[in-house]
Parts: sequence; C-alpha cells; structure tokens
Amino acid sequence: MDLADVKDHFASFPFVSKFPEAFTEIYKELDELLADGRQVKGNFPAKIILATRR
Repeated sequence: MDLADVKDHFASFPFVSKFPEAFTEIYKELDELLADGRQVKGNFPAKIILATRR
C-alpha cells in the first residue's frame, strides 16, 4: 500500500472531507515515512453494522 492508497482510504470516511485540516500533520508525517516509493503493509479495521427493519 502506498501513500495514495492510504489517503484514498482516509478519504472514504465522510468526516475527512468536513475537516481536511485535521489531517494536514498526519499527511506530512506519512509523506516523510513513505518517501521514495516506500510501501507499508497493514489492515484497516472495519465494523459492519447490520440492521433490520421491523
């Protein structure tokens, strides 16, 4: 997973577009960590909420 993949994942959450300035610092840090095409392995936890209508 490269930096573009990580940013795409973050962008999939609705609150990210509402508060983009909250991610400025973390994106700078990720830019440094993933410089020169470095990649990371990881899993993003996901919760699936199932509901039924009555």
